[in-house]
Amino acid sequence: MHILQVAWIFNAIVFTTGIPRCKEGFVNVANWCFSFHRKGATFAKSVEICEESGGEMVILDSQEKEMALTNYMEAQNFSFNLAIPNREVYPFFFFFFFFCLFYAYKCFSQQFSIFFNFIFQFLRKSHMRLKAADEYADKFCEFYKKYNDSVPSSKLYISNAKIPVEFNKDNRANLTTPPGFSIKRSSIPNAGLGAWAETHIPIYRVIGIYEGEEFFDDGDHLYAWILNSGDEDTMTHFVDGASPAKSNWLRYVNCPRNYKEENVHSVICDDLVFYMTSQVVMPDTELLVWYGGWYGYQLGIRNVHPEDDLDLDDVFYVRVSYLNQDYPGKFSFHDNTTVIYTNWNPKQIKEFNEDEYWEHITEPFGLLLSHNKGQWSWVPEKDYSYFTGEGGLLLPFVCEHKSNVKQ
Repeated sequence: MHILQVAWIFNAIVFTTGIPRCKEGFVNVANWCFSFHRKGATFAKSVEICEESGGEMVILDSQEKEMALTNYMEAQNFSFNLAIPNREVYPFFFFFFFFCLFYAYKCFSQQFSIFFNFIFQFLRKSHMRLKAADEYADKFCEFYKKYNDSVPSSKLYISNAKIPVEFNKDNRANLTTPPGFSIKRSSIPNAGLGAWAETHIPIYRVIGIYEGEEFFDDGDHLYAWILNSGDEDTMTHFVDGASPAKSNWLRYVNCPRNYKEENVHSVICDDLVFYMTSQVVMPDTELLVWYGGWYGYQLGIRNVHPEDDLDLDDVFYVRVSYLNQDYPGKFSFHDNTTVIYTNWNPKQIKEFNEDEYWEHITEPFGLLLSHNKGQWSWVPEKDYSYFTGEGGLLLPFVCEHKSNVKQ
């Protein structure tokens, strides 16, 4: 049969059956046209690539569409081919990757697996560092409560420098700076003064107690830590270091912009706030401590680790869409249509209060399809840039063509 006749018959079948003809680069899946991008990209780049190809991110507005999409990915063995090594790639490792390919006879099988696992230790290590700091903080607090009356304070933490008998009260905070530290301009733009280490400070060294005025009203306390007595869920008062005349040098410890900068951990214990190093601090390094979600929100920073939401070891994730959130639990797709069909991961919803679960998700945010033990479910992609870098997670993604007619 002549090729033109075959083409004519195919076109006739398409128009009579309603099967869409997809634009080049898109694949026909049931009644839709999708393009599958296995190379990981950031959230913003995924949206850009979809739009440049004449498509958009997928709108999962029906169970039929989701089943068609997931069945196709399973049939194509996408969850196997899109394993961890293709999700998150850092430029630092590109050269070594090609080096291994060049010497492939030395990098087969298990050695490749070891290599890829090494690449993706980055996020895991940062998460372990946070957990280790929390554990050490708990141990310090237990020790402090038990021995603070019998052990000299200098053995527990670095004390304030002694203040002269006569001094300018407005300079009190600066004068309390102990030897080995200094107060000078911060490395963070527009942050004013900052606290700096002038000598080597070991990890888990408690560098002092945060001092300030105590307030019991829920006012605008920008330099304050919230303290809880007894019931951890009940706020009792603030310790506000806003006034240099009534605080100490730790008021100058600024908030980091990302986890690499963060080198101080707050330890709330026995109605006090201690500052403890969370990594080794080298000389001429600024001290930076995470001030908490509310303060970070004011600075436009989200401190959310992907390991707290996602299983980066065993679960396959693919970015399919992005959602707008009108208020916690109320969503719309990027084309402003209401989200009706939802398949949220039930495990996440049960573990958290739903309003709190969505509290720190920015608008718009990514919608991921996760595949775990044969089950597909929706998972929100939060802003993880505090730990991943500005672009966020590099994940495979799917685009949907805006029109079923080939252009």
